[in-house]
Parts: sequence; structure tokens; C-alpha cells
Amino acid sequence: MREIEKGLRSGKGEPNERLGLQREQQALDQKKAQMVPVTTLLDLTAKDPSGPARVLNNGGKPMALSGDSRWLLSTGTDDVPRLWTLAGPNVGARPIELHGHDKAVETAAFSRDKHWLVTGSYDDTVRLWNLNAKDISASSKVLMRYKAGFSTVAFANDWLLTANSSDAAHLWKLSEDGSPTQSILLPVDGNHVWGAAFSDDGRWLITRSHDTSTVSTWALKPDLLIELACRAAGRNFTQDEWQGFFAGQPYRKACPGLDARGQAAVSH
Repeated sequence: MREIEKGLRSGKGEPNERLGLQREQQALDQKKAQMVPVTTLLDLTAKDPSGPARVLNNGGKPMALSGDSRWLLSTGTDDVPRLWTLAGPNVGARPIELHGHDKAVETAAFSRDKHWLVTGSYDDTVRLWNLNAKDISASSKVLMRYKAGFSTVAFANDWLLTANSSDAAHLWKLSEDGSPTQSILLPVDGNHVWGAAFSDDGRWLITRSHDTSTVSTWALKPDLLIELACRAAGRNFTQDEWQGFFAGQPYRKACPGLDARGQAAVSH
């Protein structure tokens, strides 16, 4: 297959030879389109983990695994995502079909508290599923609609990131029960966020742009950065500096307890 692609890209060869390569490429593409993805389970605790694997019927491609290894999400061969239990005696026996999306699931993530599942689909919606609900399949709600499909979703302890395959990325603050409540539109300047990850301590979000091949870091706890900056500078902004950086904004002290000269502020 690689030799066929290499020959077509080279632009070399006789017309009949190139026509033959094109036909071979088309035949391979047709075979790929007819291939059905299969999800299998291997028991790593078995004496021989390479033994017979358990095939998940109509599983499609595996998408996400919960942090406690209780749940596995797969795309389903019919574009209906399936939630498989990996705990107890009936591992992978009867999945929960998650009905709600009109097209195949493109990306998914489990929350770290094992309470929520988020799925992004080619139907341009992202859905939130309650894993503690009596009927998980009926628990979903549309969290966001985009004009283009989803590229990535990611969870942290206090945050959820959703990004589409065009130029929008939203950062959601999680409530006490772990559900997303309000979102912040990240200024990605039209760049397509292709991947994202949160630091384990919840202080940073790292995103990767597909268009510019750049990596960006976002501070999720700016108060800690302000405290660090105040320690390093040892003073507040002067009036002139404030106007230079924040023209038109009323002056306020970024470093409580210090004046513009670095002296301890005296309350009267």
C-alpha cells in the first residue's frame, strides 16, 4: 500500500503504469471502507494474557476507558455508542446503548470522579451522560452545538474542555456534583485545537493547535500566578505603568499589602 502511494506521489512512470496504480489504490480504498472495526478484551491478570481475546459484539472502535476501569465506551458498528461494564462476572456481556446522537461519536472522555461521560459527535453536538443515573441512556442532554464536528474533549477535577474541528474551544467550570455549569470561550484566534490535557494538580491546561503546530498553556488558577508575580516584582504597578498596560481601566492594586515602591502599605 505504501509503495502504491509512493508511486502516485512521485509523478513518475508511464501513463498506463500510473493508471494501474490508481486502480489498485481505489481497490484498496474500497476494501478499507468495507472493513468493520472490532473491539476485543484481553485479560491482563490471566496466566497467559495473550490467550483467546473476548470480542465485543457490534462494539466498533474503542473510544475511552474510565479512570477506575469500570466502563469502556466504543463507537458501535451502527454508530450507536455502547457502554460496556468491565466489572463483575459478566464483563462485556450486555452493553448499554447510548441513544441521542444522530451520527457517529468522534471523541469522548470520562470525568475523574466517574460520574459523567462526555461525547462529541459528527452531528455537531456534545452530550453529557450521567453514569449514576438509573437509566444512563436516557440521562443525556446536549451541552453544546457547534457548526463543525468535535475534535477533542478533556476532563480535569474542576474543568471540562470541549473543542470543535473548526476554531472554537470552550472551558467549562464544573459544579459541586461535577456537572458543567458555565463555559468560557478560549481566545484560540481561529486555530483548530486538535488535542488537550490538564495537569494533575488542575493548575494548567495544555492545548495543541493542528493548524499552526503550536502548544499553548492556559493558567486555570490565575491567583497563584499573581501571587508569584508579586513576590518576584516586590511591588505594585505605578500609575503610569497601569495606564500603559490597562489604559482606561481604574487603577487597583494587584499585590495587596504593597505600594508601588515595594513598601508595606499602611492603613489609616
